[in-house]
Amino acid sequence: MKHGLSLSLCVQDIIADRVRVEDVAGITTNTCARDATDWLRLVDSYCYTYWRADPVRAVRVVKILLDAGRISQPRVDDPGYHHRIATGIWQDIG
Repeated sequence: MKHGLSLSLCVQDIIADRVRVEDVAGITTNTCARDATDWLRLVDSYCYTYWRADPVRAVRVVKILLDAGRISQPRVDDPGYHHRIATGIWQDIG
């Protein structure tokens, strides 16, 4: 199983078939989408940038992860939260 540290880059890996969505335990992201409108804006912007190779699949992946409670956004409760991805976007968790 893997734990991701970047919504944009992790979903990019999934739609490029480098990682299977079934192998993702969760993603902790630096995003701060508080409601459905925020999520729509965020996903829309990523579809035109990071996920332009397959935006339809990317939206499905995000829905799967959100519905399963596998996306964590610490900044929603702690605006000062931030983690770095300089050492990689995936952590193997077993």
